[in-house]
Amino acid sequence: MADIITPNISLALYRYLCQNIVGTEEHVKTIRLMNTVRDNFSSSESSTFITSGSYGEGLEMRGSDLDVMRVSKYIKVNADEQPDFDPSKTYLSMDTDDVKPGFTLLRLEYSRSQYDLKCCEEHNESYLIPNWNKKDAYTLLGIALELHGDKESARQAFLQSVELSEDESHSFAAWRLLSLN
Repeated sequence: MADIITPNISLALYRYLCQNIVGTEEHVKTIRLMNTVRDNFSSSESSTFITSGSYGEGLEMRGSDLDVMRVSKYIKVNADEQPDFDPSKTYLSMDTDDVKPGFTLLRLEYSRSQYDLKCCEEHNESYLIPNWNKKDAYTLLGIALELHGDKESARQAFLQSVELSEDESHSFAAWRLLSLN
C-alpha cells in the first residue's frame, strides 16, 4: 500500500509545484530565454552580464531577488596556470590558503592602471582586493535596479554611491548616472 501512496504523493507535489510555484517547463524556458536576451543586450565589448540565481535558472519565485553578475573582459583571474600575457588587461591570482571556506583572496599581479592600485590594500608585499564597501554596494544595487527596469531607484542608488566616492571622475556610478539622463 505504501508503495502506491509514495509515487502518488510525489506526482501530486510535482504538479502543485509546476502549477503554483515554479511554472510549466515552457514558462521556465521562456524566462531563461528572456534572461539570455537581456544579458546579451546588456553586454558590451568591455563586460558581460550574466543573470544568475533562481531567476537566472528560470524560476520566478515570490520573494526571490534578481542576481546579476558583471564580468569585465579586461580583468583575468588565474587560479593556477598563467595565460598568455596581454599588457592591456589586469591580472589577478586567487589565494585560497588561510581564508574561510567558500572565500578567496584576490592578489593583484599586474595592472597598468593606477586606479586598480587604489582599489587594493598592501599586505605582506602583495596588493589584495579588500571587501567591498558601501559605495560599491550602492553601485551594484543601482546596476541591478537599472537592469530590472526601475530607473528612478537606480538613479538614487548611483547618487548614494557618488556621494560616498572620493574621486567622482573615476566613479562608475557617476558614469551610469550620466547615461540614465
